[in-house]
Amino acid sequence: MAQDRYQQGWEKLKEIDGEAGERVIESLKDIAPDLARYTIEFPFGDVYSRAGLDLKSREIATVAALTALGNATPQLKVHIHGALNVGCSRQEIVEIIIQMAVYAGFPAALNGMFAAKEVFQERDKVAKRGNCPMASAENVVTVVWNTWLKPGVEAEGLRLTRRVWSDMRSFDGYVSHQIFIDQDAPGHIIALAKWRSRVDADAVREKYKDSETIRQLTPLLARPRDRWVTREDFSA
Repeated sequence: MAQDRYQQGWEKLKEIDGEAGERVIESLKDIAPDLARYTIEFPFGDVYSRAGLDLKSREIATVAALTALGNATPQLKVHIHGALNVGCSRQEIVEIIIQMAVYAGFPAALNGMFAAKEVFQERDKVAKRGNCPMASAENVVTVVWNTWLKPGVEAEGLRLTRRVWSDMRSFDGYVSHQIFIDQDAPGHIIALAKWRSRVDADAVREKYKDSETIRQLTPLLARPRDRWVTREDFSA
């Protein structure tokens, strides 16, 4: 049972915070491995995995709470990254922090806004270089994945889709991604992923196609996923 909690928490941590969350846990292993385990099992294995709120709502609450604390900047930055990863926009992050000025005071809100600014700058640097100093906007491609899930498996399919894109961050050439859920058809998911080049996008597809996550996702599909590779028209 304890191992199930840990595994569920670890998967949820990766889904939300990606590499940033993993680095925090890794940094604890040589000094307080039990604390690292508690951090995975209770917040992510028990609370974040509950069905009452979606991940975006939970991250909004977490960003608000950490901003209000006023003394948790490292954790706030990790969860601002997490909020952006699960669908919050930058403007929504800014508005959450401004709201906290009313209840937690201006110093807390100002510190939170500076933390958000640092996170935005970090993500802009990654997107600009595409994980490579030689990347250019003209070479970046956007891959569109169109996914239809079978009825009744929408929640599990979305969880696995989020895990897929969390894993993508570790591949060379990754720039950014967004996941969209059709409001009129919850089993319809569209993912837009930017890659440094078409070569990078195709190479990752080949490397990842036999992964355990894809093996779990495939039986949930109502039909094979559609994929388009696009490039921005800079002359428009």
